[in-house]
Amino acid sequence: MRFKIMFTIAAGLALGASSASAQATDCATTASIAYEHAKVKNYDAAEEPLWKVRKECPTYSVATYQFGEKLLKHKLKKAQGADKTAIANELIALMKERFQYFPAKTKVGAMHSDIGQVMYDTKIGTTEAQFAEFHKAYTTDKKNFKGAKKLYTYFSLLVDLQDAGKKKLQDVFELYDDITEKIEDEESAKAKTIATLTEKEESGTALSSKEKRKLKTQALTWLLIVK
Repeated sequence: MRFKIMFTIAAGLALGASSASAQATDCATTASIAYEHAKVKNYDAAEEPLWKVRKECPTYSVATYQFGEKLLKHKLKKAQGADKTAIANELIALMKERFQYFPAKTKVGAMHSDIGQVMYDTKIGTTEAQFAEFHKAYTTDKKNFKGAKKLYTYFSLLVDLQDAGKKKLQDVFELYDDITEKIEDEESAKAKTIATLTEKEESGTALSSKEKRKLKTQALTWLLIVK
């Protein structure tokens, strides 16, 4: 009798381990297919396997959420009406899932300000709700709340709330000064990066592909600012 019990337990453990191993293999295979399609922006082919990984293997890799965000933003650009709202809500849900499963690899300031911008752009929620996302980002992780567009939206929402009598005029003045200083600091940092990489390139030292992309991105952003 004791032998039968031990055998049953051992068989159960072995079956569980085998099942877990099979699931891990399936996750890896499906993720590989999804990621390869997403890398070349073939989002139609990437969508089904990517959402399968998201649902069945949510902790497999942060790449699931990174590619998922790109996929949904791509769809959002082309969507209209109710479809646009649905995709925007799905994007917000995806951002929150990333934080749930990969908090150490998610910047709170970037996440909440991104959510706020999506809500604002697609007219989701009240002005208070939109402002709350930006405010949480700015007050809890100001360092990673970046981008002139998002900072402007944050300030604009505060002005709207002040006009409605829901915020004090002093709040508007204080945030204006703070945001102006932050934008100046960001642009100063970008200018420094451009100068450093340009100097390196002109000295005859080849830039890595990552450095080339960074230089191009920073230079384009800088041109838009100075114009």
